[in-house]
Amino acid sequence: MKKIICLSFLIVSLLIKDSYSQCNNNLLQNSSFSNSLSQWSTFSGFVPPPINNTQGCLDTFVVLRSYNNLALTPPQDGDGMYQPAVIDSGKCYNLCMCMAAPSTSPLSYNNVQFWAATNDPNIDYTSLYNNTYAPDSALLIGVVQVNMPNPPQQYCINGWYAPKDFSRLIIFNSTDSATSEVLIDNICFEPSLTCAACDSSGLTASFVANGNGTNIQFTNTSTITNGNIIGYQWNFNDAGNAPNDTSTQQNPFYVFSSPGTYLVCLKVFADVNGITCIDSFCIDLVVTDPVLECDTSGINNNFTFTFSNDTVFFTSLSTIATGWSWNFNDPASGPNNTSTLQNPFHVFSAGGVYNVCLIVSFPGLTGTICYDTICYEVVVVITNISEKISGGLKIHPNPTSNHFTVEGNINSEILIYDLNGKLVKSNLLKDEKTEIDITMLNKGVYLLKLNGHNIVRRLIKL
Repeated sequence: MKKIICLSFLIVSLLIKDSYSQCNNNLLQNSSFSNSLSQWSTFSGFVPPPINNTQGCLDTFVVLRSYNNLALTPPQDGDGMYQPAVIDSGKCYNLCMCMAAPSTSPLSYNNVQFWAATNDPNIDYTSLYNNTYAPDSALLIGVVQVNMPNPPQQYCINGWYAPKDFSRLIIFNSTDSATSEVLIDNICFEPSLTCAACDSSGLTASFVANGNGTNIQFTNTSTITNGNIIGYQWNFNDAGNAPNDTSTQQNPFYVFSSPGTYLVCLKVFADVNGITCIDSFCIDLVVTDPVLECDTSGINNNFTFTFSNDTVFFTSLSTIATGWSWNFNDPASGPNNTSTLQNPFHVFSAGGVYNVCLIVSFPGLTGTICYDTICYEVVVVITNISEKISGGLKIHPNPTSNHFTVEGNINSEILIYDLNGKLVKSNLLKDEKTEIDITMLNKGVYLLKLNGHNIVRRLIKL
């Protein structure tokens, strides 16, 4: 069964009721409230009277008051209304309605939710509003925003698939304000013939999850053959972190509140010729205790490195590792900034200090893939000339703290550069032995160059 949902949140201004003649196969009874709420029910049992006040496409309409309006006495009709409806798995449907916010409403927008649900008696506006209903017992068809001060309009949620059989259509005002009111009339719920675009899109939601204990990296692997993916919606169903257990990132990193089994779901949104299509993918993710799963005491994660001018050769010393992920923190090197080789080499783009990190993977106690990370600062000195001394130039002591002595090349000038190529000090060599004060320089690696000669020497200040 295909689970792609085609949602076209198209708002069309219709000011004449005759425009609803297009609803030829309505699955609902009393969709225009011609006899109060007959055929409809409310969760509190309060049945509001119909209101006869023609406003364009609104005729005998019902007022949907906000969820927070339920504290009023007597109870209002904001608790939502529902009607039995045959919603078959794998079939495509359209849902249209006429709505408006009354001119007396102080809010600029109001939200109305539309749900397909089973006959589970525990499903009411409270469980839907708080997302506490049983898994697979309800499906949010869409949330429609009714704006002020626009005139009454027709709103449509076109072309959505039912992933399973449902038997009720539920409508309620979910605006978080006790003063919210929405007028609704002419509800049309009928089979749709507009899902061909989503069927042909090839949209397939999928992802993989890897991590250590409760720390999980999710990688989106969704694909599409016709159209463009425009968004992601993750639900980790982690009550311990609610309501912060969702994400709209493409590849989120998530820390679960505790070990356990979580139903993790991804919805992928795609634009296919102006229609928004949705596909969903869910897995039961088993999150374990990282201490029991991943024992890093035997991994001995470490690495060494050796230099050859601007090229650094790295050697992993990690035991029992089965995978290697290097990050040289050299973004200027482009795709060469990372490597999955066990013992790679890297040509750095410039001299400097780089925080090079190695992440190794290894099998956990029950087959789970575990990870361990180690980082070192690598000082890279790049020169385009030989560092071998010529011309008899000698420097000592090296390393040094405050002073060093240069021997040779009388009446020459010695230049001191930092690793970014900035000249930080110069000194004229007047004697065969010249002492140079570098007390004011910061600790680090410097380059010494004899002015006018290709003579370069490293100097380390402690």
